[in-house]
Amino acid sequence: ASVAVVRNDACVDPGWRAPLVEVLAADATLAAANSMVLFAQTAVPTINNAGIEVLRDGYGRDRGFGSVDLEAYSAPADVFGWCGAAVLLRPAYLADVGLFDERFFLYYEDTDLSWRGRARGWRHRYVPEAVVWHVHAATTVEGSSSFAYFTERNRLLMLLKNAPTSMVRE
Repeated sequence: ASVAVVRNDACVDPGWRAPLVEVLAADATLAAANSMVLFAQTAVPTINNAGIEVLRDGYGRDRGFGSVDLEAYSAPADVFGWCGAAVLLRPAYLADVGLFDERFFLYYEDTDLSWRGRARGWRHRYVPEAVVWHVHAATTVEGSSSFAYFTERNRLLMLLKNAPTSMVRE
């Protein structure tokens, strides 16, 4: 059994779920199987997310963001976190770590839950065969005051909840 999360601004390719199920079934230490998330609004297939990275300064980043080199992201890989646009989660992970923290509302809710899982020994795997098309920043427009407010507020909340003290001080 698994729990699929697909945002209302994302559309999965036919057969999307099968490679994710296979990856989770093969490794009981995996909490999540992350899709290759492509921008829905670009003419050329362009990566929106191939897993989440957290930088030294605590900023979360979509791995591969803006790349049109899909071949560079064609191999499965363990990643810091998974993208909530479309992901398959193991129920035991959610039972162990908990659900989304509703305080986040927009942005960083997936990074927070990923970080909490990592702290408890769970791993996350990027699965490039599972393709999803996502309308990036559909709820808020990137660069808008709402986008800026919620990304920064939630980044700080995520750091206070999860980061080592040395990262929070920076």
